[in-house]
Amino acid sequence: MLRSRLVHSRYAEPERQWRATEIPLPTLASTTLEVPYTWNLNLLGISPEDRYEFYVEVFDNDVVSGPKSARTTTLQVRLPSLDEVFRQAQQAQRSTQRDLEEVKRKAEELARSMEELQREFLKQQQPSWQNEKSLENALRQQEQLQRKLQQAQQQLEEMTRLLNEHTAISPETLQKYLELQKLLQQINSEELRRAIEQMQRALQQLSPQDVERAMRNFRFDEEQFRKNVERAIELLKRIQAQQKMDELQRRAEQLEQQQRQLETQAQNSNPANQEQRKQLAEQQQRLADELRRLQEEFRSLEELARQARLDQRQNVQEQLRQAAEQLQQELSDRSMEQSQHALEQGDFDRARQTMQRSAQRMQQFANAMKRARQEMRKNEMRELARQMQQAFQDLADLSKEQEELAKETQQLDPNSAMMNRAMQRQQQLREQLMNLARRLDALSQRTTAMPPEMARELGQALRQMQEAQRTLEQRNSYGACQMQQSAMGSINRAMNQMQALLEQMNGNNPGEGEGQGESPQMRPGGMQPGAGFMQRLMEAAGMQQQINNAMEQLGAQGQLSQEQREQLGRIAAQQGRVMKSLEELQLEEKQSGARKALGDLDRIRQDMKEVLADMQSGNITSETRRRLDRILSRLLDATRSMHERDYEKTRQSRPGEDVVRESPSELRLKALEQLQRYRDMLRNTQLGYTKDYEQLIERYLERLQRMQNGRTVEQ
Repeated sequence: MLRSRLVHSRYAEPERQWRATEIPLPTLASTTLEVPYTWNLNLLGISPEDRYEFYVEVFDNDVVSGPKSARTTTLQVRLPSLDEVFRQAQQAQRSTQRDLEEVKRKAEELARSMEELQREFLKQQQPSWQNEKSLENALRQQEQLQRKLQQAQQQLEEMTRLLNEHTAISPETLQKYLELQKLLQQINSEELRRAIEQMQRALQQLSPQDVERAMRNFRFDEEQFRKNVERAIELLKRIQAQQKMDELQRRAEQLEQQQRQLETQAQNSNPANQEQRKQLAEQQQRLADELRRLQEEFRSLEELARQARLDQRQNVQEQLRQAAEQLQQELSDRSMEQSQHALEQGDFDRARQTMQRSAQRMQQFANAMKRARQEMRKNEMRELARQMQQAFQDLADLSKEQEELAKETQQLDPNSAMMNRAMQRQQQLREQLMNLARRLDALSQRTTAMPPEMARELGQALRQMQEAQRTLEQRNSYGACQMQQSAMGSINRAMNQMQALLEQMNGNNPGEGEGQGESPQMRPGGMQPGAGFMQRLMEAAGMQQQINNAMEQLGAQGQLSQEQREQLGRIAAQQGRVMKSLEELQLEEKQSGARKALGDLDRIRQDMKEVLADMQSGNITSETRRRLDRILSRLLDATRSMHERDYEKTRQSRPGEDVVRESPSELRLKALEQLQRYRDMLRNTQLGYTKDYEQLIERYLERLQRMQNGRTVEQ
């Protein structure tokens, strides 16, 4: 038996008698029982700040001397007010933000220490005892930062649970908090822990080369760690603004509800009863206090919106202005205070009129808050889609250029003068990717939708490009080509992450079993029937990415185990379905009479045949993996080309008009003959130059000739 009674309430008198609620027990012959029971407090009509006391009593079945009972101690339960819930949430938010700011600051200090340590290691042939101790201390600091980050994540999780339990948060904001928690989990990543372990092993071996290499990897992971912490801080600020909109909407809705309830009470009360007038006036005064608190919280929203740069959007600004207008009008008219005075004087008709006006304004204020949050969400999705589309195009161009440079590098002789040109071109591509990564990093600080895996792939591509450039400086064309192809693979994987996100934003299902951070699973079927050419081509690229990821996880070359052969058979079947789908797409293109899709589908299909043959024979080599990367790269390039074709300019008829144009200068046959003589002399002298060096000399001669022609014109 559960017995309870109300002991404190702002809205009702305390109860003297205990209420009894029977708890059903199972009919089991046992001396001990554990009985789960959910006590629904809503059945009691509990209100915010109400406090109940209760105890549980149990009786035995002694039929001889009569049933005997035992009871628990008297306990209390209290329903917190909405204001208390929001105050507790704000404290948790501030604490989480302080923890993240501290993690960021200490991570920056640690980065500076690591840079100084790396310089010291490079100067010395053998690490000194002091350097080893400094490095061990740096590793301990990094581990402390990760524990601090875990603490911030737990605080955020508890705050989200609190808001959700009291329905004080919208589903959209709840989802963003959950995504932020997931981001914090991924910041505290396994990759960084592995880098720390590698550093510790290198210290034990005391090998300068191992330590230097481990420090490079650690610095890369630690830099990504700092960027992700910065992203989490910026996202938290934006989510705080959105959650503050939820809070203000909820406060206004509660104010409206309480005002209407008070109006109903006044309608059913006797104006001549002085005690009732006093109670109603006190309740109205508490609502006026809540209104002033609402004004204070609205000011804090304006500050949060400014920090998160949400007030720069006109549609959000307009909704915030409308909300401020309703709030200011209510405060200026002092409607709630007028209602209080009317209740004290017994003028209930006038009090109900002003109450209705106050409730209506609270409703309009709550609606404005809701619209502001919706507009903010729309802005975020539109901006994300626009920038992601542009980034996808830029990455596709970069991937294509990186592939072309890898082909050129593969053909270069180590003694070729064109090595310098390849090195400069690689530097340019790396700078382009770095600028693109900065753009995406800035975008990721405004939305939780950006998958951290994408940033990780781009960071990996930057490191591989840097390694390719260093290898080119050593005139190692083969090693440089390998790193260039690896960079292209990382870019392609980042593009696949973008493509999945864009499909999701467009309302398409990005595929079954492709959760972030999980092992990719094969889709059971092919591409969707009836879909457009562009969509089906993108699906083919997505399926190919899954195949490449599965092959990377398979990770074996040479002799395969029975389990690996079975897995390879499943991957081969999936590769066959993609190839069949590609053949159907190619046939449709030919039958439609349209020009062939850029990206050379026929060459893709030929590569797929070779890969499929290797899979079926179980002979997986490095060339197989290069073909897989090439297939994905060309599929993505074909997707990009089709996108360009959709926006191709068409011819337009226009009326004839006179065109005044400067004619080109006369053709200088003598200069051309002189240039040809230079070329013949170069070929006839047989000086043993390589082919690419001869091309360089020819370009130099052509430039000299143009300069000479320019001087002739000036004369």
